[in-house]
Amino acid sequence: MDPITALGVGAASLQFIDFATKVVAKGYKLHKSVDGQLVESGDLAATAKNLILLNERVQESLPEGPQYFIPSESEDVVRECCKNCQRTATELVEALEDLRIQGRHTKWNSLRKALKTVRSKEKIDNMRFKLETSRQELNTSLLFFVM
Repeated sequence: MDPITALGVGAASLQFIDFATKVVAKGYKLHKSVDGQLVESGDLAATAKNLILLNERVQESLPEGPQYFIPSESEDVVRECCKNCQRTATELVEALEDLRIQGRHTKWNSLRKALKTVRSKEKIDNMRFKLETSRQELNTSLLFFVM
């Protein structure tokens, strides 16, 4: 076997071992978890749910007037930011809920959910980034609204 082929086979083997190790480690954590989800997923879901509740409070506190009432531009921006933040947080909570073990914590269920967790890590990270961006936009628009 030539050296380049051997290097390719070695690299592929290491990638597979790394991936399998991540899946097995997460599967073990899921199997031992009380609520059927990883600690980091639970923390992220709790944060997103808290943001949903705070967002609802912000929306309720915005002034509602008669139909001839024309909202200011900053109110419109706050409402739009609230909608974006609400939508992103809800999507994130749903995605994290899909990674939670429903029913019995069998080894097979834990391994399946661990595989799904590892495969959807990039999607969850993108949602987390999008939610952080939405939250920052909402904070900025609220500051302008208050001024």
